[in-house]
Amino acid sequence: MLEVQPGLTYLAGVNGSGKTTLLKCIAGLRPFEGEIEAGGISQAAASPAAWARVVALAPQQALPPAHLTLSEFVCMGRFPWLKPWGAYSPQDLEAARRWMSRMGLSALPGRRTDELSGGEFQRAVLARTLCREAPVLLLDEPAQSLDPPARHGIYLLLQTLASQGLTVLCATHDPEALRMPGARVVGLREGRVVLDTAAGGLLSRLWPDVYGVSGEAALPIG
Repeated sequence: MLEVQPGLTYLAGVNGSGKTTLLKCIAGLRPFEGEIEAGGISQAAASPAAWARVVALAPQQALPPAHLTLSEFVCMGRFPWLKPWGAYSPQDLEAARRWMSRMGLSALPGRRTDELSGGEFQRAVLARTLCREAPVLLLDEPAQSLDPPARHGIYLLLQTLASQGLTVLCATHDPEALRMPGARVVGLREGRVVLDTAAGGLLSRLWPDVYGVSGEAALPIG
């Protein structure tokens, strides 16, 4: 059993270790055996909309829809809050504007998403996820397409959100993320938890426990 408390938790592991699968199961996008609870409710007992108001996922791979502007794309994050056939409320639009600003996209609201750079679209995906303002955030390699300053900014933002009481679960291969203070690192191998430690702490154990190689065989972390 894996229990994730409010705060920042990073998932580490080789490709195919189960990081993305775990995030998709929590988000309700893949079948699984067992039970998942978040925000005081069970996924099995919740409607898809109710669960989506509690859990928001920023996927690793997303395709930019050619027919949507950036603003329209980010507003999609508010879908779980809409009433049937309802329009976006002023609060919905303000949330979208606020998170576009936090992601450095304020100047591009009318730009079509397929005209954005890879890094811009990556930030748009994050803005869409964050504007849902769910208490549980799932992120799959959220900074993979970003330049170093933007990547560092994302990790600082995740720290801030966690300090505000959100539960942030982030899959990453990035050594910078795994060094960030105040975070927990959970290592997965073949779908099982093999490491559970503090970021910046015993991360030398990542190599034998999680990656199956010695630290001398790869760039050391921590």
